[in-house]
Amino acid sequence: RDLLPDIRTDFGELQSAKPDLLTLEAALHFIDRRTDVIIEIKPGVDIGPGAAAIEPRVMASWLESDIIISSFDFNILKLLHEKFPNIQVAVNERWSGVRAGRRARALGTLRIMMNQRWLWTGFIRAAHKSGYKLSAYTINNPNKAKRWAKAGLYGCVTDYPDRFNTKS
Repeated sequence: RDLLPDIRTDFGELQSAKPDLLTLEAALHFIDRRTDVIIEIKPGVDIGPGAAAIEPRVMASWLESDIIISSFDFNILKLLHEKFPNIQVAVNERWSGVRAGRRARALGTLRIMMNQRWLWTGFIRAAHKSGYKLSAYTINNPNKAKRWAKAGLYGCVTDYPDRFNTKS
């Protein structure tokens, strides 16, 4: 359970603090298939707006492999997987590799995103050997990311992408 209080801020409040903040619809329009997109749906959030932004793209020019939906909420992933069976889903997990694996198997996915605090090289190797595409969040240390990539880490989420040299 999170120690932070449940704070809800609507888009208007966020945009007043950060005027260049985009809606999901605007971000997808801007990206326009130039890269894969990971869309995280937060627990307790209505999936309707996210599904409404995804559906026309899947029906038009986007490939279902262009979009990855992730969530900590298994039921959200299950509902979206039923609605879009060919879109990739990623199980977000705070600490339990066992629970992440169980949920991934139930959804028929190999994508897992875990909190880096609970990862170690042996676990990463085992997940990779089992065929999982394990990503870690939030890694802000490029050396750690490189070390874990050698063990089989598939990807990472960072607050500082400029620290990472993607050419090496």
